[in-house]
Amino acid sequence: CRTGTIRRGCHCIVMAIQFLGGRSRRAPHRSAAAYLSRRCAALALAAVLTALAPVTSLAQAPPYFEVESLNAGLPAPPDRLDRTTPRATIETFIAAARSGRWDDAAHLLDLASLEADVQQRDGATRAEELFRVLDRKVILRFSQLPDRPDAMDTVGSSRDPMVGVARKSIRLGQLDLADYPVSLRLNRVKPADGDPVWVFSRQSVEHIPALFARYGPTALEKALPAPLREKAILGLMWWELISVTIIAL
Repeated sequence: CRTGTIRRGCHCIVMAIQFLGGRSRRAPHRSAAAYLSRRCAALALAAVLTALAPVTSLAQAPPYFEVESLNAGLPAPPDRLDRTTPRATIETFIAAARSGRWDDAAHLLDLASLEADVQQRDGATRAEELFRVLDRKVILRFSQLPDRPDAMDTVGSSRDPMVGVARKSIRLGQLDLADYPVSLRLNRVKPADGDPVWVFSRQSVEHIPALFARYGPTALEKALPAPLREKAILGLMWWELISVTIIAL
């Protein structure tokens, strides 16, 4: 792990310093062997410091994406919206969607790709389209969604380099478009005037119209009565279950 790497690096640094200091306190001499030993120790010290530099910078990086503002075109989010952890964001989004509160659900999306003056109108539409795609094509495993603000995994294998590391992006799944796959992600973003929150990433939101066109309801489904478009069992809607039953007879 990174802590172990830093500890071993510090130990090497201490040993190198002790070696160099011990040599400097001895009577000076000009032997080639002594000179090469000191040079090797100095090079080893430089190598350790160079190797530790990226680890140190990674540890100091904030566990979120800093943005100037978040959804400036929307009104203030209701207090009932919980965006503090990845799991809370997904639960809040689904609860709002199932209640038809699309204006609330829009606050769970990073709408940076939309102009501020259309975010309130188009944000609700994007939220509904995203829910339809998730409901049909993505299996959300809530037990695997972190329920910590820093999304840190504290129970995984010590061999996993991400265990014990704060994360600022979580991949929920991947769907194919015509030419390339698209990842659906949650990002932790911090606006200049607020606390960090977890929202569907700007890149994911940009792809919602194309994903909805490919995986959303067909014209036939839209023409069916609403009760037939409700979920039945096994992830099937009532019209799908009836169709399967008829075909099987």
